[in-house]
Amino acid sequence: MATLFWYRRRGGDAAFKVPGHPWLPLLFVGAVGWVVLETMRSRPRDAGIGVLIMLAGVPVYAIWRRLFSRDAGQTGGAMPQ
Repeated sequence: MATLFWYRRRGGDAAFKVPGHPWLPLLFVGAVGWVVLETMRSRPRDAGIGVLIMLAGVPVYAIWRRLFSRDAGQTGGAMPQ
């Protein structure tokens, strides 16, 4: 949701209008940020486990990108659509 601001500034015309832009998306990003910070403060162990789970996906993502890149050439791989 936060990238919406970057795309709007960079890309110009939007494909669709977001109701209440920029205030409603800003409120959403703030609420999600508060939930994340509050979880980290009150339940640091659980938050740490969540971060480790997310970080475990980084090598999987890198392997997936390498296997299914558009320029895979001779491997015959194609990015799933």
